[in-house]
Amino acid sequence: MEQQVSGKTTVSWREYTGWLLTNIVPVAVYLYTQKAGFNRESSIFAAVVSVTLVMWITEILPDFVPGLFSTLMFILFSLAPNEVILSGFASEGFFLAVSVLGLGTVIVTSGLSHRYSLMMLKIMPPNTFWYQISLFFTGLIFTPLVPVISGRAAIVAPVLNEIVTHSYNGLDLDERTMARSKTALFASSLIGITLLSASFLSSTPLNLIVYGMLPLQEQQSFQFIKWSYASLVVSGTMLISFFIILALYLRSFHKLNVNKDFINDELVKMGRLKVVEWIAVFGIVVLAAGMFAATITKISVTWVAFAIMFALLFVGVLNPNDFRTKIDWSFLFLLGSMIGLVNTMNYLKIDLIVVKNLGWLANYMHSDFRQFIVLIALTIFVVRIIIPMNAVVLIFAATLLPLAKASGISTWLTGFLILFFAETAVFPFQAPYLSNFRNATKAVVNQQERSVSVVNLLLFFVKVAAIYLSIPFWTMIGVL
Repeated sequence: MEQQVSGKTTVSWREYTGWLLTNIVPVAVYLYTQKAGFNRESSIFAAVVSVTLVMWITEILPDFVPGLFSTLMFILFSLAPNEVILSGFASEGFFLAVSVLGLGTVIVTSGLSHRYSLMMLKIMPPNTFWYQISLFFTGLIFTPLVPVISGRAAIVAPVLNEIVTHSYNGLDLDERTMARSKTALFASSLIGITLLSASFLSSTPLNLIVYGMLPLQEQQSFQFIKWSYASLVVSGTMLISFFIILALYLRSFHKLNVNKDFINDELVKMGRLKVVEWIAVFGIVVLAAGMFAATITKISVTWVAFAIMFALLFVGVLNPNDFRTKIDWSFLFLLGSMIGLVNTMNYLKIDLIVVKNLGWLANYMHSDFRQFIVLIALTIFVVRIIIPMNAVVLIFAATLLPLAKASGISTWLTGFLILFFAETAVFPFQAPYLSNFRNATKAVVNQQERSVSVVNLLLFFVKVAAIYLSIPFWTMIGVL
C-alpha cells in the first residue's frame, strides 16, 4: 500500500514488485509460448492471463480490476467473438449471484438477522457450552443466506460482544480460565461463519465463481440442494470434529452470569416483526421451496432467486440506494469477467493445451485420486500462506477443472476440493475477514490468538479426513 513519508508518497515493495512483474511477465510468456509453437491467439491469451495473475497475487489492484483488464484485452485483440468474451455477464451464474446478494442484503438491513440473534441469546441457558453452540449455529444458519463472510461476521460479532460484556460480571474465575473461556466463544463464533462455506453454493462469492466455471451439465446438476447434499458427509464430519476439538483442546464449559434483562429490553425496543422482516422471511421460504421443487417444476433456481429479487425491488424492500451500495458489484464484475475468461479459453481450445501439457496430472487424478487429495490439500495449504485466497481459487480452478474433465473426474468435486481447502486460514493475514472479526471484538474479547490458530490447524487435518470419509458416499451417489 502507499504510505505518506514526510509529505511524499512512497510505494511499498509489494507494489513495486507487482508493477515490475506486470511489465516483464507477459512479454516473457508471449515469447516463450511463441517459441513453443503456440498460435498468435493462444500466446496473447497466455500473456494476458499471466499479467492478470500477477495483479491478483501481488494485490496491486482490487480483484475485479484485473478481471476487467483481461476482458478488455480479449476484446481489443479479437481473441474470440464478443458474445463469448462477455458471456459471463449474461450467464445464469451471474444472475444467480446478483439475486442471492440482493436477498442477503435485505436479510441484514431489515434487522431480521439481529432479531434472530437476540432470540437465541434469550432462549439458551447461561452456560458456555450452550453459548458456544448458539454462536456457532448462528453463523452456520446464516452461511447459506448471507453470501459474504464479512456480512456474517457483522451479524455474529455484536452477539459475541454482548455475551462477553453481560456474562462474566461477578464470576470467580482466574485469568487463565477466563481467557480460555472467551477464546472458546470467539472460536465458536469465527469458525461458525466459515467452517461450512464450501458446503453451500450461496455462501461465498468464490463458490459462485467456481459454479460459473463448471460445464453447463454440471451447473444444472449441482445447484443449491444437490451441492449441499453432495457435501453432506464432509459437513457432518466437520461439525462433529470441531466440537470435539473445542472440548478437548480448550476445555471451557462452565456457567455464566448472563444479563437476561438487557436481552429482553433489546427485544422490547425492536417490537414485533416489521413488514420488511416478514417479506425477508417470505423471500427465504420461497427460495427454499424453489430449491426443493426445481426437479419437479423444471424451473431453474436462478430464475426463482431472480424473481424474488425483482419482487423485493418492486415493493421497495430492497431500495435503490441499498441496491447500489450494499450489493458487492465489484465481485459481480469479477464473476462476469472470470466466466468470460473460461469461455474464451474453451473457444481458443486452451483447455486442450493445458490437458496436453499436464496430462500426467490428469492421469494421476484418474489413477490415484486418494493421493491426489493429499497433494492438492498440501499444495493449497502452502500456497495460501503467500497468495490471497481469491487468487488461489481462481488459479487452481482454471488449471484443474479442465484436467478433471479430461480425466473423467467430476469437475464439481474438483472445484469443491479447491474451495474446501483454500478456506483454511491459520494466520490472521491469510484472510481479511479474520482480521476484521478480531478487530470488531478485541475491545471486549481477550481471546488467545495462538489457541485459535491451533484449532484452525487441527481442522485442516480434519478436512483431509472428511474428504476420505466422503469417498464411499460420493461413489454411491455417482459423483465418483
